[in-house]
Amino acid sequence: MYTKDQFEKYFCKIIGITIDKYRERFVTLPCDCQDDDCTGWACVANNELSIKVHNNRYNGGDHV
Repeated sequence: MYTKDQFEKYFCKIIGITIDKYRERFVTLPCDCQDDDCTGWACVANNELSIKVHNNRYNGGDHV
């Protein structure tokens, strides 16, 4: 299981962007999708609709 910070650094390394660019474009939210490969975190587009959809689908509520 990753910490939130570890997840963000790992994700940035994989897609080849800086942490600043990541935080401009995305937010990291808790994820409870139950997928075997899930780290417990999700990279979600930084807009209200994407955040709401993720939280409703994978968290049963509002998290930011």
